Amino acid sequence: MSRPYKQIAATMTPEGTRQQRMRRVVDALWDRLEETGVSWVGFYLYEGGNELTLGPMRDKPACSPIGLYGACGQALTRGTPLVVR
Repeated sequence: MSRPYKQIAATMTPEGTRQQRMRRVVDALWDRLEETGVSWVGFYLYEGGNELTLGPMRDKPACSPIGLYGACGQALTRGTPLVVR
């Protein structure tokens, strides 16, 4: 499968609220990646403090809030993406 980023980026527009824009990204990624075995696509949001809260997401339920100690927290505190296979 080719990387879908360019096709997805071409469909994104700046209109709408932050939540609406994130929802469009999640839906576009899910539509493209679901058949590859990806079980979850979504955002965790950091609004200060010691936790992340769940934002727009697709499919499997996810915990919220979560602390900064797991994979998502590591990516935030390090300031770099973390790919979990």
